[in-house]
Amino acid sequence: MRDITHEDTDAQRDDVYAVLKELGIDVDETDVRIIEVWNKADLLSAAHSEVHTNAAERQGAATVLISAVTGSGMTALAEAIDTVLTRDDHTVEIYISPEHAGEANWVYEHADVIARDDTEEGGVTLTARLSQDDRGRLEARLEAPSRVLRRSAS
Repeated sequence: MRDITHEDTDAQRDDVYAVLKELGIDVDETDVRIIEVWNKADLLSAAHSEVHTNAAERQGAATVLISAVTGSGMTALAEAIDTVLTRDDHTVEIYISPEHAGEANWVYEHADVIARDDTEEGGVTLTARLSQDDRGRLEARLEAPSRVLRRSAS
């Protein structure tokens, strides 16, 4: 995060990259793990606000213009964070039979459940987003005989 209104705002960015490098985190401006947050948007004039908004948009999801005072840009920041944190996630759809309904608890504890459809016979179909590691764990659980009747990855 840097003060976009500061006259040395680019130097602030360079300082952050230097600190990250000292910590052993070798990053560059294209690193998908980095979200550059430009704060104090509320202090920009209308003309400067438009210039910085356009510049941030040209840089893509990796740059977000915000105001901590007014809350402007916080939704975009939350979306950018979500994108970074879930970039390697997988979406799966599974059906859990009524006899093994407890398996749904595991899914809720380890995944972001996007959709749920309860069936007339008491089973449940879940669409969930989960990490590569948890997907492997889920697939191992699904391999257990008669625990989950069907699954599909999308």
